[in-house]
Amino acid sequence: MSELLQNGKADQLTIAVTQGKAPQRIVPRFFPKATIKPYASNEEAAQATLKGEADIMVHDEIFLKVWLKEHAKQAQFRLVVLNPPFKPDYYGMAIHKGNQDFLNMLGVFNLELRSNGYVGQYMGRYLPITTRVSTRSYNINEDYYGGD
Repeated sequence: MSELLQNGKADQLTIAVTQGKAPQRIVPRFFPKATIKPYASNEEAAQATLKGEADIMVHDEIFLKVWLKEHAKQAQFRLVVLNPPFKPDYYGMAIHKGNQDFLNMLGVFNLELRSNGYVGQYMGRYLPITTRVSTRSYNINEDYYGGD
């Protein structure tokens, strides 16, 4: 991403987002001069990126990995989920107010999962993206955007 910003190519990007989702608000902070194209659904935004209507789709990493896995044949050599993501996502849990025993149990459970590495293990099991596909739009270079 820093290379895009340094060579001025970030201003020429078209970025697909889902209408009303967090990326629609966040992307302009990272890419202030890019063209932001909102789509009605996650699927429409992903398909637009696959078709070349957008250079990048910004969304939750989990959605992108699952979508890429489900559309591996179509997306092969054309799309990739960047690793690491340009902005980390944090997820929380909500429980009914006043249920302190359950809250304490969840806190201990969460700490145990993190400390013994099970979070990474479960993510790998349920989101098994093990192959990396490469594309020219991922390796953004002068040829793709016509040079300076």
